[in-house]
Amino acid sequence: TEFLPPGSSIVLDAEGTILAVDPESPVDTVHLNGLLMPGLVNAHCHLELSYLKGKIKPHTGLPGFLNQVNAAYTAPRYEQEIQQAMQAADQDMFAHGIVAVGDISNRMDSITIKKNSPIHYVTFVEAFGVVEENATQRFSQALKIRDAFRDDGLTAHLAPHAPYSVSGALFKLIGESGELLSGMHNQECAAENELFEQGTGDFVPFLKQFLADDQNLPISGKTSLQTRLPYLDQIPQVLLVHNAHTSEEDLEFASKSDSELFWCFCPQANQYIESKPANPLRF
Repeated sequence: TEFLPPGSSIVLDAEGTILAVDPESPVDTVHLNGLLMPGLVNAHCHLELSYLKGKIKPHTGLPGFLNQVNAAYTAPRYEQEIQQAMQAADQDMFAHGIVAVGDISNRMDSITIKKNSPIHYVTFVEAFGVVEENATQRFSQALKIRDAFRDDGLTAHLAPHAPYSVSGALFKLIGESGELLSGMHNQECAAENELFEQGTGDFVPFLKQFLADDQNLPISGKTSLQTRLPYLDQIPQVLLVHNAHTSEEDLEFASKSDSELFWCFCPQANQYIESKPANPLRF
């Protein structure tokens, strides 16, 4: 790390862009305490769920957490509250030095906030749907939302929500969509791998809410990552989020992917949902 020598100053324009470093301090220099550092990146955010802060019970496990979020989505919506919460979260992030955000969206609620924000947003428009026959419909819905963001000049890409919440047919459509960037929640809890490897665990009753019978469970005998990642091989860059239960074998498998993979960890979220700290591999 290099620090400017004492007496140095930086020259800014009206918008705060650094124009030059001056080895001497002009007469009108403003002296501030602290460190000047590059802007921070929040790689994984759910801006449109800001209004749920403090309303979701902690330590319920991931299926319980998802049931609470789903219930909130079907409850009466108060648009002013939602917009105010997003505005406050956006301002709070910028005040804490965040200049770029990878944000999850399932609706168009955040378009206005993002258009007027000093933060650069990359929106991941999530696709959901575990019923194979509904894949085309679900894909079209997500595509419509993605295009709404793009029509307003915002960066947006399609993304499968998670291995357990997206059917193989829907994964295939996303993988062949021509996107240059995508991402998904990956191996957020142990039950996710158990579902794919054995067809048991806490995700079985969660998925039975949407599936007609057990034959549609995504049982592969392999981990969720090893089952679903190949669907995304045609997408050049993929962001994998959480990875709290990713093994060395999974990493070895992922190293052979045709995609360039980026790994994002959210330990505080894992602690809030699962009541125990995540233990992601260090690599």
